[in-house]
Amino acid sequence: MSATSSPTPITTFSGLASGIDSTSVIAKLKVVAQQPIQQLVTHDNFLNTELQAWQAFNASVSSLQTSLTTLSLSTTYNAAVGTSSSPTAATITASGGATIGSHTLTVNQLAQSQK
Repeated sequence: MSATSSPTPITTFSGLASGIDSTSVIAKLKVVAQQPIQQLVTHDNFLNTELQAWQAFNASVSSLQTSLTTLSLSTTYNAAVGTSSSPTAATITASGGATIGSHTLTVNQLAQSQK
């Protein structure tokens, strides 16, 4: 015959002789003790969300500042560009002081070298 031992069941006594459900009281005290921690976690989450919003706002303001800096440069508005419809007949060069607008150069006949 083999001897098998079974684990001894754990016996708990709640409230012992007073009749108070101490297990329930302890569980409720744990919940109450966790409330300040949960409030801090909630506040931390709120602050992280607010931080992300400020970082996005800062990025937008920085982008706006870059755009405004570009707009404040006189070269943004005074850029003179010259193009030729026939680069072999005439080349166009525009300087910073060139009058902005459309100008026409008509070439009636190309010069030829004499032989």
